[in-house]
Amino acid sequence: MQVHYDNPAGLTGVVDDTSAVLLHFTDTPREHEAGTINIGDPQTVLAGQRVESGVNYTFTCPSACTSQLAEPLTIYDSRLHAHRTALYLFTNQYRNGTFLRTLEGARFWSNDHQRQTMFAPAELLPGDELEITGTYDASKLDAARAAGAPDAEPPLVWGLATPDEMLISFIFVYPRPRRAGAPRNDTINYCGLVLAGADGQRLTGCSNGHSFVAGTSLLPMDPLSANGRGAGWAPAFGGPPQCAVAAKGGAAPPPPTAPPAPTLPPTPTVGGDGDDESECFPASATVTVAGRGAVRMDAVRRGDAVLAGDGTYSRVYLWSHADAAAEATFVTLTTVADGDGAVVAPPAAVVGANGTTGAACAAATGGAHTLTVSAGHLLPVHGAAAPVAASAVAVGDALVGPTGAPRRVTAVASAVGRGLYHPHTIAGTLVIDGAVVATDRTAGVPPGVAAVGLAAARAAAAVGLGGVLSTALGGGCPGAIRPLLRAVGAVRV
Repeated sequence: MQVHYDNPAGLTGVVDDTSAVLLHFTDTPREHEAGTINIGDPQTVLAGQRVESGVNYTFTCPSACTSQLAEPLTIYDSRLHAHRTALYLFTNQYRNGTFLRTLEGARFWSNDHQRQTMFAPAELLPGDELEITGTYDASKLDAARAAGAPDAEPPLVWGLATPDEMLISFIFVYPRPRRAGAPRNDTINYCGLVLAGADGQRLTGCSNGHSFVAGTSLLPMDPLSANGRGAGWAPAFGGPPQCAVAAKGGAAPPPPTAPPAPTLPPTPTVGGDGDDESECFPASATVTVAGRGAVRMDAVRRGDAVLAGDGTYSRVYLWSHADAAAEATFVTLTTVADGDGAVVAPPAAVVGANGTTGAACAAATGGAHTLTVSAGHLLPVHGAAAPVAASAVAVGDALVGPTGAPRRVTAVASAVGRGLYHPHTIAGTLVIDGAVVATDRTAGVPPGVAAVGLAAARAAAAVGLGGVLSTALGGGCPGAIRPLLRAVGAVRV
């Protein structure tokens, strides 16, 4: 706990007899033990260095730190911190290099905004990245000093004092963020700037405290940049991404018109019996595996718990296809995070605070993602009564993001990819590339047949036959057996 008092007049003999701390004790442990992850520059490592006006100062907590977490965390609260001259602050979360959400953002910062902000819980997975960005304006202080004002302040610097500046985000999570494979008391609660070596090299501290001794990982990367990742944020409680700007002016162009969906070539026939077996994902697609973060399809193991569409982790119990050597033509669906159904494009004439144009800023912050999947794979679509085959998805449709929010389709195309992988989860869904929810079913088998076949496969897995069934289906079984398996919906589902 810290209590700060501002005493600019240097008064003495002043006693605070109105503040108190009430401590509660219990012998019954709570269901969840919470903790914090403090990002930015909590130790004011930059103390004494000049703060420039109009620069997007960004501190990154990299995936190299969060990947050391023992398990996924739930973020339920955060607290941004700066002093008098900050214009705006925001904390962004990225997954697999793609913008996921703004955890908290203050568009018009005030020094009185020193409070925690609770919000709908958000999941932090091992391997995610966190960034805090702040921009400051010391022009009035500089003008007063240039004019020789008697009460003019010295140049603005980073530091602990109220006239100085800070940039921190205190992120509250549960369970307590423990480091995988480490003692119970090894908690990662600091992911920020540290200095190391005689030359004062800036590194990232991934620490269980402020001592940077036991349980500390010093990562050879500078967490501070003046640009961030497009300097953009989304409204903290949902909505399309927008761009922080340092210049005003310019008229917004009309929303971009997406090209018409091309005529897709038929998916090539693969497999030993002449059947179309390519209702799968390419090897390069990823899923989020509990304790391992983003994992390519060709590295997922049967039994892994992967992130499903309902936000839980669901076990992979069956592979109905797993062929590393196969090549196939896939549908590619480009989507953007979309809060209201419109493709958002900031004014092209507006220049981002990092020097990029509005369009470049939008591309960097809009969460654009391209899903690569076989034509017959079924995808949840907002407004559709049942999942839709990927080949039937059109520009303007909205796929489902990992939080349930719509992701608007802006382009449909095709591409050749290597590897054919089709995992099945107990939940029946999985999040691909941390961006889009997909089912584990295809249009090749009627829903009723698929339900019966997969129920039988789950029963087989429950008694230890999942590996045998996966080997038979994934490796290609004799033509005489495959039609029988298809009849109960176990193949291509």
